[in-house]
Amino acid sequence: MLQWYSLAAIFFALFTVTAAILQGINEQKKLIIGILIGIIVKIALNLVLVPYIKELGPILATYFGFFISILSNIYVIKKALQYKFLPLFKQLQEVFLLVFIMSLSVWGVKWLTELWLTENLGIYSHALITSIISIIIGVFVYLGIGLRLPFVKKILERYKKSAS
Repeated sequence: MLQWYSLAAIFFALFTVTAAILQGINEQKKLIIGILIGIIVKIALNLVLVPYIKELGPILATYFGFFISILSNIYVIKKALQYKFLPLFKQLQEVFLLVFIMSLSVWGVKWLTELWLTENLGIYSHALITSIISIIIGVFVYLGIGLRLPFVKKILERYKKSAS
């Protein structure tokens, strides 16, 4: 369940940022409307999905509810500020690709450790070893690829300049 629900952190972060922007530009009423629409979508999808896909139903309903609220927030931001999101998305493509590659490597490690580790291990030991190996590989992949990306290099250069 946690594996499925872990992606919700991205939705929580996006919602938090867009909600803060809306509050900053004095669009609280539209923010509340977006939240209510997201809640209605979540409740409706809970009713539809839970009977068919059991535990995954509320998770998927949460994703869709947040997605609708985030889209609503982005629409209001775009309209109120005439903000163009396309240049931002183009810049973030590299980061999304990096996260995707890291995720694939971690899932691959998880799959391989499930094949290699003996069944004699307890569930806790198995999960601990898999987690440690996955985290180490994930960090190496993320840093190994990330430090080569132009976008990340620019950020690091700016940080070095501001630190000195």
